[in-house]
Amino acid sequence: MLHSITHIEFSAIDLALDCAYRYRNMPKSYYYDWIEVAFEEVKHFLHLKQNLEFLGFRYGDFKVHSLLFDTLKICTNQIDRIALVPRGMEAVGLDVNPFLYQKVKNSKHKLSNEILKTLQIILNDEINHVKKGSKWFDYLCEKNKISNKTTAYIDILKKYNFSLPKANTSFNYEARIKAGFSKEEIELLSSFSKNN
Repeated sequence: MLHSITHIEFSAIDLALDCAYRYRNMPKSYYYDWIEVAFEEVKHFLHLKQNLEFLGFRYGDFKVHSLLFDTLKICTNQIDRIALVPRGMEAVGLDVNPFLYQKVKNSKHKLSNEILKTLQIILNDEINHVKKGSKWFDYLCEKNKISNKTTAYIDILKKYNFSLPKANTSFNYEARIKAGFSKEEIELLSSFSKNN
């Protein structure tokens, strides 16, 4: 589990930097935002890597999935990328984090307290990452004269067959609201999740 989370944070560094580098002619604050996200993802990765090493393992010792890198390759359209990565995958991280936190808290593992601290740091930072995604999604919708942002968002998720996790998690309503999701979006996401 720890190695999987470490891999997600490692992948997120590349995704944030790619988002900053790939898309040109955006306001300066756009680039500052994604460089800041990348910096925080590095911080998360190093925390988790240190935890792994304390247990006698290294990053790369276990198999990992390539979902985040696959998204980077297939999704080059900017508005779709913002919808799928910060407002899709990272937002799912907001939902999954409390479940992982409780799972670690219930264990008697010697590293539980350190992992819990790291998960809390990740949750707090990820709320801001998703919030940045919400800000730039809104900006791009306005720039592209997309009037119904909520419908556009759900349509992008459908276009890429995005699936929300069904097992062991529910929407972290409070975190999603803090991260810029509207109540209407969360309701539509809930309906979308049940139908996929």
